[in-house]
Amino acid sequence: MKSRSQGRWIVVVAGVLTLAITASALLSRAQPGLRISIPALPRVPDFLKVPHPACLDCFTYICPTCYVVFEEVPGTRTIIAREMPNPAPLEPGEKRLDFDLETDLPIWYIGHQPYIGPTDEQPFSSEFPRPKIELKRIQVRHQGEIFSIPGVHAFGIGARGFLVFLDPEHLASETLVPTTIEGVPVEVQLRGPFVSLSHQASFYRPVPTSANVGAFRPEGTIDGTSGPHIVLNSPTRI
Repeated sequence: MKSRSQGRWIVVVAGVLTLAITASALLSRAQPGLRISIPALPRVPDFLKVPHPACLDCFTYICPTCYVVFEEVPGTRTIIAREMPNPAPLEPGEKRLDFDLETDLPIWYIGHQPYIGPTDEQPFSSEFPRPKIELKRIQVRHQGEIFSIPGVHAFGIGARGFLVFLDPEHLASETLVPTTIEGVPVEVQLRGPFVSLSHQASFYRPVPTSANVGAFRPEGTIDGTSGPHIVLNSPTRI
């Protein structure tokens, strides 16, 4: 009886050792195969960065499709994309409209992409006649201090100046938000964090350079209506 029990244990141990050895062999063969089968990631080409006459800190890149103008805001190490004309040369047979047929508004181009509406060198709204690019630069310079305020979850440009969105759970922080920033009025909106939903059954083309369109709350926008409610810039830190 004892010899039978020992025999069963020997069979079990031998099976476990065989399984371990087989798995180890398969793994050692599979790993080199995996390394060989994974292709190398394509290298992003290094395009030449060249100054652009739009401003002292503006630049673009020399490449067949590079027409967006960028600006590095001095002292911030932050790059913003400019919303300004920089059209591509006309291709053979290409025709471009100067005015939109529906709204009769002027059309300007970045590359071959048409845009309708003001550039960032024009006022963001008629209620606050300061060029949008000035507001974007001020926003970049102060976004660190604004977002350091507990409860602040958005900081954007509105029709009458800057908008700061503060979570109502941090109501005490409202006194920490400045009333003006470099002469620009600041309005505080007590709203919870936004929830981004794809498209919200509406499409806006083309989306302005360096803008997020479609930061919606589930019940609609911050004023209870549908559609985009604010343009929030998206600067890139380098």
